[in-house]
Amino acid sequence: MSRKNKTRDLAEQASPARPRVAVYARYASVGLSTDGIDRQVAAAVDHVEEVGGDHVATFADHSHGGASTDHRHELRRMLEAAEARSFGIVVVEDLDRVSRDHDTLLTVFDRLHSLGIEVHLPGRGKLCRTDVSLKGMMEPGAGTTAPGRRSRR
Repeated sequence: MSRKNKTRDLAEQASPARPRVAVYARYASVGLSTDGIDRQVAAAVDHVEEVGGDHVATFADHSHGGASTDHRHELRRMLEAAEARSFGIVVVEDLDRVSRDHDTLLTVFDRLHSLGIEVHLPGRGKLCRTDVSLKGMMEPGAGTTAPGRRSRR
């Protein structure tokens, strides 16, 4: 075996660094069980294992609606950890866990993307901006509340 082939074989045997993965969950119903958070985190951790990553952090906002990010301290902490490059992937059960407001969702996604951080959904994997945009287009009244119509937020 030539020296060049030996080097290539050793490089192929070396396992790449496992991705560092964070989980973000949000449960909006005040006074109900927090099983929603546990379910979201469990699904996300299963995905972390599927991608061969290391689960390094969980950020979970309890009893906060999805329209406003004003009182979502864990979302802010997750974004700060992203700025510090504490992880390279964030897993959320569904995009509406980040925000039900489409503009806010796109802002968060774009911020993570600009930092080189991937957003994954369990069972789906890595998302692109088009996925996020389509989510907003497919939801009736996404990002808005029609007059006389109560928002889900």
